[in-house]
Amino acid sequence: VELCASTTLIPAMDLPCPTSYDALAAEAQAILDGDGWTVTQEKDGLTQMKKAGADGGPSYAAAVGVYEGITVQECVDTIIVDMAKNVHVWDTTLIGVEVVREWTPQDMLYRYMINPGFPLAKRDMIYYEGWRQDPSTGVVTNASRSLPEHQQAVPLPAGWVRMDILIHFKRLTPVDGGRSTKFETLQQMRFGGSLPSSLVFMGVIAGLRKEFVGFGALMREKQRQRQQQQEQR
Repeated sequence: VELCASTTLIPAMDLPCPTSYDALAAEAQAILDGDGWTVTQEKDGLTQMKKAGADGGPSYAAAVGVYEGITVQECVDTIIVDMAKNVHVWDTTLIGVEVVREWTPQDMLYRYMINPGFPLAKRDMIYYEGWRQDPSTGVVTNASRSLPEHQQAVPLPAGWVRMDILIHFKRLTPVDGGRSTKFETLQQMRFGGSLPSSLVFMGVIAGLRKEFVGFGALMREKQRQRQQQQEQR
């Protein structure tokens, strides 16, 4: 299985890029920074939380932690820019990630495919993802959402189930003089099928922790390798 980004060619398909990353990011930040959160777990340096979804929708999941000794730029390179190449380090259900469309290096359309294992069907999700950096603060935001016009552009294989990202958001804030990074993430999704919402939420929460721990281990290993190379020069 190819565990890195590939390109899906959709000829004569004029897929629109969402026109307002700022609106999507602002919506996500209002949810993340708002009231109503309940702490569900504190483990591996990560505080995980739950909040009731709006209008009866799925619950929001959030997590906050700090990548000690890892800069925002290192986080951006590993977690955002090279996400498709690196996500397999923590997502053991991954089949692959495809770049369906690249509007700009900071505005992408992805297809993310997983195999949760028997008795659950294979699944995919088609979603827009963008990211921006505030030059005055160094804070990076990363926002995602599935949109119907994009989902319709990519056929669903027979027997598969399509998932929806209702909202997914990360905020990377430099701390400790820029030497470390505060990591905050928010997720609300529909898993598809008939799995109870409580089990879906447990899976989302577990995924957020695996992501934080897995990417952290990868970035520290990259640091170790760079230091080794410098010492050998």
